[in-house]
Amino acid sequence: FDGNKNIRILDPGAGIGIFESAFCEYILEQGNPINVHFDLYENDSKIIPLLEQNLKTCEELMKKNDLEMTYKIINKDFILSNYYLFEDFDENINLYNVLYDYVISNTPYYKINTKSEHAYLMSRMFKGQPNIYSLFMALSVKLLKDNGKIVVLTPRSYCSGIYFKEFRKFFFSEVKPLKIHLFESRNNVFSKYKVLQEMLILTAIKSNLIPKIVDISSSYGDPKNLRSIIYRFTPINKVFIKNDSDIEIRIPLSDIDIKMADCLDSLGHNLNNLGFKVSTGKVVPFRTRKYLSFNSTSNSVPLILMQNIRDNHVEWPLNIKNKFIAISFNEKSKKYLVENNNYVLIKRFSTKEGKQRINAAVLLKKKMNFEYIGIENHVNYIYNSGENMSEEVAYGISALLNSRIYNNYFKL
Repeated sequence: FDGNKNIRILDPGAGIGIFESAFCEYILEQGNPINVHFDLYENDSKIIPLLEQNLKTCEELMKKNDLEMTYKIINKDFILSNYYLFEDFDENINLYNVLYDYVISNTPYYKINTKSEHAYLMSRMFKGQPNIYSLFMALSVKLLKDNGKIVVLTPRSYCSGIYFKEFRKFFFSEVKPLKIHLFESRNNVFSKYKVLQEMLILTAIKSNLIPKIVDISSSYGDPKNLRSIIYRFTPINKVFIKNDSDIEIRIPLSDIDIKMADCLDSLGHNLNNLGFKVSTGKVVPFRTRKYLSFNSTSNSVPLILMQNIRDNHVEWPLNIKNKFIAISFNEKSKKYLVENNNYVLIKRFSTKEGKQRINAAVLLKKKMNFEYIGIENHVNYIYNSGENMSEEVAYGISALLNSRIYNNYFKL
C-alpha cells in the first residue's frame, strides 16, 4: 500500500460485499495497520440489507483489531450518477476529495440498447452497441487518483476487436496493465453462474509510465489451489500491442506463445490485402421466420446454419429437430440470400473448452445445385471480392484457420 495508512476504495457494483470482505480479511492476515473507507454503489434495493449486514460484520472485526473501517452505501445507478465525468466541465474544479486510491469491481456485463439512457449519456465515449461493463471500467478510471490502482473482474472481450477499439484507446491512455489473471476453464469457478464469456482479472495503475513487465497468471482449476496456477513475467511489448490506429491486449502463457505470435505477425499479407472479404450471414431467424422451413421444396434454397459445419466440412441437409434447413426463394426473400459460390464458412461461436476455437469449412459451388443459398447470421463467410474463389484457395484458407498454430494465436 506504498505506506498509505488511510485509503479510499470504490466499488461501483458492490452486490453483497464479497470483495470488501475479502479485502478486510487480507488486511487482517497481513497485519497491515491500515484504515479504510469504502464507497459502494448498489442499485438493487433487495440485496442492500445483505450488503449492510456484511459490512457491519467487517467493521466490527476490523475494530477488534484496532483498525478503522468506514463505509457509505450509495443506492444509485453508478453510470447515471457519474456520466458527467465525460462531459465538458471546468478543469479547475478540485475533484481530489472524490477520487480513490483503489477501485475493486465485479461489474455486470450485458449488451445495452443503443437507445438506452446509459448509451446516450456515454455516446461520446462509445460507438455501436457497448457492453455495460466497459462503461463501468471507463468511469471507474476517471475516479482514480494518480498512481491509484483498479482491479476488475470482467469478460475478456475488450482485449481486441473493433467493438471495443475506442474504449481501449481511452482506457489504456488512463491506466497501464500490471497484472492479468486468466481463468483457463470456466467449469471450476463459474459453472453455477452459467458464465459463457471468458473471464479475467486485470490490475492496472493510473500512470503515464509504462511498466516493462506484466505479471501474467492463469489457473486451470480452483485458483485457491496454488498448484493449479501458472505464473510468468512477460515483457509489456508482448502483451500491450500498439499500432497506428489500435491497441490490443494479448495474454501469452508461454515462450512458445510469444514465438508463435512473432512468427504470424511477420507474415506479409492478410486476407484483406489479398482481395478477400468476410461477411456475416444475412438470415436472422426471428426476422425471417416466414421464409424458413423444415423441408426443402422446389421453391426454396438451402439454409446453412452453424450446426451444418461439422468436422471442418459442410453437411446439408441435417436431420436436427426444430432446425430449419431451407429458405424460400422469391423477390422478397432474395435480399437475405447470397449467390452460390465457393466460400469458407466459419462458426461465429465456439466453446472455450472445445477441441478448437475456430471452426471453418469449405462450401463448394458444385456441391449445391442452386443459384442462391441462405447463410444464417451465426456463420461468417469468406469470399473473393473480385471473382469466384478457387477450390485450392478455399481449402488453403480453411486449413490455415483450422490449424493448431492459428487457433492458439487466436486464443491469445
